[in-house]
Amino acid sequence: MILYYIPCITTLGLILPTITHTYGPLLSIDKFIEDLYNINKDYTKEENKEDNVNNKEDNVNNKIYIKSGNIIINNLSYGYNENNLIFKNFYLTIKENERIAIIGNSGNGKSTLIKLIMGYYKIPNNTIYLDGKDINSYDITELRKEISYVNQNTKLFNISILENIQYGNNMSRENIELLIKKINVQNIFSNLKDGLDSQSGVEGSRLSGGQKQIIHILRCMAKNNKIVILDEPTSAIDVHNKENIINAIKELSNNKTVILITHDENLLSLVNR
Repeated sequence: MILYYIPCITTLGLILPTITHTYGPLLSIDKFIEDLYNINKDYTKEENKEDNVNNKEDNVNNKIYIKSGNIIINNLSYGYNENNLIFKNFYLTIKENERIAIIGNSGNGKSTLIKLIMGYYKIPNNTIYLDGKDINSYDITELRKEISYVNQNTKLFNISILENIQYGNNMSRENIELLIKKINVQNIFSNLKDGLDSQSGVEGSRLSGGQKQIIHILRCMAKNNKIVILDEPTSAIDVHNKENIINAIKELSNNKTVILITHDENLLSLVNR
């Protein structure tokens, strides 16, 4: 991902005359922007080095590796106000490598529960434990990197399919191709002229629902996090692609703690309870 530094209008107003004098007309703007980008890139690199030195100790302390993936919810009471509690004295234990399904009507707290586990809402201490550790003792930003979450709104970027799969992980193209063959979903991209190099379009606009969901699942598999949360993973999938998605989820779930939110009875065979 390339980040561009865009100077403020005032700054440009002060330096544009110098640009023209230094670079000449017509060519000046492009050459200036290129030089400005390179200067900013070098500055950012040096700034990051300094930050890394200053924050080295903090980064070590905040680094999280969820090893077992067990989840304990202990006497949770939560709501958006005291008179409308979504959960009251709620208990749940999910053991390491256990796969559970959460089924229910819309608005009964399924998504809220997921957001609580991922630290989006503040709760009292000693209410939710991950790997035996109070969720409030984690660095929440780092914690979320350790949980793979797939829903219908998971982001896709206007880059290639391969780059979307690699987002947030360092898996090589070769290993991704092997992974696609392993879960037997290579046919889902076979109608695309450039295969994995095909552009996804803005928010995946050039891809089908099945293709987008497979990308999300492959991304999770590449990250190899211990906790996986799947929120209605087959809801936008046609019948033709559903078997591919189910097979991919089955492979993704191996040796993982999985929370599956679904209304699809075909997925219930994948869970322990």
